[in-house]
Amino acid sequence: MEETKKTTSPKVNFLTDDLWENILVRLPLKNITTLKLVCKRLKTIVESPFLRELFLSRHQNSHSSWSLMCRDSKKEVLALYGCEIWGLQRSLGSYISSFLTDRFKKQRDQNRPCESFELAGLVTRIENNVVLGYKAVLMHDTSGIVTRALSLLIYSSETKLWSFMTLRTHLPLTNGVEHEPPLSLNGNLYWLGSDVVVSHDFYATGAESDRCSVIPFPDSGKETNFRRAFTASQGFLMYMSIVKEESDDDDGSWEPMLCVRRLETGEWQQVSTISPACIRTGFEYFPMEINPFDANTMYFWSKKHKCLASTHVHKGKFGLHNNLERSSDGRTLSFDGEWDPEELEPYFSTFVFPRWLYQIPSLPS
Repeated sequence: MEETKKTTSPKVNFLTDDLWENILVRLPLKNITTLKLVCKRLKTIVESPFLRELFLSRHQNSHSSWSLMCRDSKKEVLALYGCEIWGLQRSLGSYISSFLTDRFKKQRDQNRPCESFELAGLVTRIENNVVLGYKAVLMHDTSGIVTRALSLLIYSSETKLWSFMTLRTHLPLTNGVEHEPPLSLNGNLYWLGSDVVVSHDFYATGAESDRCSVIPFPDSGKETNFRRAFTASQGFLMYMSIVKEESDDDDGSWEPMLCVRRLETGEWQQVSTISPACIRTGFEYFPMEINPFDANTMYFWSKKHKCLASTHVHKGKFGLHNNLERSSDGRTLSFDGEWDPEELEPYFSTFVFPRWLYQIPSLPS
């Protein structure tokens, strides 16, 4: 009996590469990535730089899904999902939480290289929208110590080795850096101290490779109405605060102002200073997040109404939200209505779906 020959599906060969690219670019990423398993030809097309650039260009004005997670309770406090880029109908936190199991925690503890170091963050090296490598950073606890140095253990995906590093600062760090997890952005980690922001570029070379920047808060010396709040939006570190500014009236009075600033090349740039009606009669709101893709939208927790609130950082337009809201374009904004920041001091981590599924550098075998 003659053996049947295996052939590639004629439906795949029927279309040229450019036709496949024009078809695939209209699909959400969850469908595009599954086609890599069909055959080698589709895998090559899906992984091509041309399709990536075509997809990013088509969705350049689209927002990806994101979630705000409370690190202490492992709860997803705030999420926006259902975006057309990925086509996923579940929030990002539902995928992240699957990794936060007892088994994962035990495995993590077994592989910890040194008990006196705690995980600080993960930084990535990205060129032309492609992830080329990452570094896992562990930091030695410096609480209660006045120091000009930070001791770190760093794992590199490129060398697949752990290394020890001491970062030095030009100013002493009083009380070290806070226990709040640092913010990772553009290959940098940003630690929040009591009076300053400490940052380091983990892909810097030359004289800056063992130096970290110490940047004072933009409103140092002024009384703020809520704790200092930081977040990342559109590639920048954002700072939110409410301070008392002198009124435009000539009566010498002062009024509370909501101030938003962003960090550019080591200096704070004013984004907006507004006085929305919600803060004129006493501001009882907890700052949570600036939308990672829309720097004009800022989210709060309303103490009075026990719900999510938001404001436009330029117009001052203020509004309250339901725990679950769906927009006309199919996106869903969800909020954990039972969450209360007054129960404990919450530390947040923001997780954002990328606008393209990159190949992640592999772990050592």
